[in-house]
Amino acid sequence: LAENARLLHYYMMLHDGKTPQKIEKEYLIAAVESKKYLFQLDRLNLIELHPRDKVKIKRQGFLRFRRDGPVGKALFEQTKTNYLNYEFSRPEDYLRFSFLRISPGTLTKYKTKLEKLMLEMQEESRFEGEHNVELIDVGVLLSFRPWQYSYMGAIKKKE
Repeated sequence: LAENARLLHYYMMLHDGKTPQKIEKEYLIAAVESKKYLFQLDRLNLIELHPRDKVKIKRQGFLRFRRDGPVGKALFEQTKTNYLNYEFSRPEDYLRFSFLRISPGTLTKYKTKLEKLMLEMQEESRFEGEHNVELIDVGVLLSFRPWQYSYMGAIKKKE
């Protein structure tokens, strides 16, 4: 999947509940390419392929890739290089950055809260997808790390 962006996208659409027929109808993909992807995904044991291109997804729930796995690495690299290279100027966009000084204990507390928030958003996304709510695709980035402005390293602390 990491080596073939079209195959990955096709699998993600199947996982999101689209049928092969709907994908062929709504996207620029020929039936022969669609069939090829179905066979590949079946061989990878990600789907069960049944007659008339009926598909059963093997892994239900929110789709996650290991960050150290091939797909995770590819998606993370794309996130680093493309996601933040954007204006964030539309009404549905949101980007907030704040520089804070915070204790390790408080940081751990907020990591837990952010993980709960992300799980809540994933669950809501799955629920809405199952109930035919009109959806838009968005990327969600929750992030913090030890960081300082580069100029703050100009004068070093005493050891």
